[in-house]
Amino acid sequence: MKIKVLLFTLVLSFNLNFAQSNTEIAYVYLKRAEDSFEKNEIENSVSEFKKSLKFNDTLNDSRVGRLGMLLHYELGNFHIAKVYTKEYFDFVVDKTSEEYQNMLDLYVSIQEGIDQFNKELKIKTEKIEKEKREKRRLDSLNTVWETLSQEFILNVDSVYALNKNNIAVYRKGKAIGIIDDFGNIVKKPSVYHDYLSYDGIILMLDQIDSPTKIYAYKSEEKSGFLLPSLSTFNNSSKHYGKVMLPRGNGLIVTYPDNSNKAFIYNLKTKNFEIILDVRALLKTMNKNDIIEKYSKEEQLRINKKWFYLGGHLGSNIYPLYSENKLFGFLNASNGKILDNQYYNYLGGFYDGTYELLETNKRLWMDNEGVRQDSNKNENGRYEGKSRFMKLENDNYVILQNKEGKDYLVLGDKTLLNKKQFVAEAPR
Repeated sequence: MKIKVLLFTLVLSFNLNFAQSNTEIAYVYLKRAEDSFEKNEIENSVSEFKKSLKFNDTLNDSRVGRLGMLLHYELGNFHIAKVYTKEYFDFVVDKTSEEYQNMLDLYVSIQEGIDQFNKELKIKTEKIEKEKREKRRLDSLNTVWETLSQEFILNVDSVYALNKNNIAVYRKGKAIGIIDDFGNIVKKPSVYHDYLSYDGIILMLDQIDSPTKIYAYKSEEKSGFLLPSLSTFNNSSKHYGKVMLPRGNGLIVTYPDNSNKAFIYNLKTKNFEIILDVRALLKTMNKNDIIEKYSKEEQLRINKKWFYLGGHLGSNIYPLYSENKLFGFLNASNGKILDNQYYNYLGGFYDGTYELLETNKRLWMDNEGVRQDSNKNENGRYEGKSRFMKLENDNYVILQNKEGKDYLVLGDKTLLNKKQFVAEAPR
């Protein structure tokens, strides 16, 4: 029994000594922390102070409170520093000392620091909330604009150049149509896959080579119609053959297959251009030694070879046919024959020139046979405000600038562009 009591006493004494040792160690570290602070070794002071608290975080000593206030004030941790003010003021003994007055001043500074922190936090929080509200507002406006802008998307895959009459050809899939500079569809895509455009006239073709359907649109008059079918011209022809560029006087010239005549049509009169009295013309040519002779079948002979006159291209130039094939062109002014081996095809005469195709190269020629590389195209230059713009998603819209601002346009509808729409929205 005595042995048990002795052992209990020894264990109790050991534990009490250990507790006392922890407190003493804590004060050692506290002293080191205070010394480091006095030397302005703030980082080391903090480290030693933490070690002191590790051994005993409830020292209930004004020294702990004082150093905690000083360190955390120095580090700008005002809220933590204020926690230590209680530790100091609860356990300080001499409230008349200079240290006490200094710590009172520090307490005021700590509170001022907290007030400034809270003020800045409030400003920062209000700024963040304002930015969030603005972001929500901008997101909402962008969503509204995106929804409204859907009404301005053109149902096209590509758009060609506008002419001076505010008209352009557009493509949807393989088909083409006609559109104006406000996005109004003039001619919907259907069977026409290619086109020729010149002198303000657009020819829509079901195919570029040997088409069987041709739609002509006069952009200045804003009107169009289907050219007469081949059956009204020649029952034996299956296609229009080579189609020449339309001219400003309304002349359309094509060279159908299985024919001894060119297809020469006037868009303005909506009639074929025909020679009213072929025999009288042949008689005059014969008299002027342009041809050797002519027959009752209205054939003419040149260099001992018989031909048909294939119509009149204008300014005394006539296509010559032999056995339903184009041979060349006769200049009735001088009797010169332009062999189609070199002069493959000629278009209608207008403003002093014919279109000339020579081995698929487009040239121009006057009525004397002199070639030139270029010619004035009366399609003209577009001078309106519209710009067809391709978006990143490959859709097209029309933009117009009005008084320095860009608008989406479609028909009579307008929408301010996104950036300005958002910028000018009421807050």
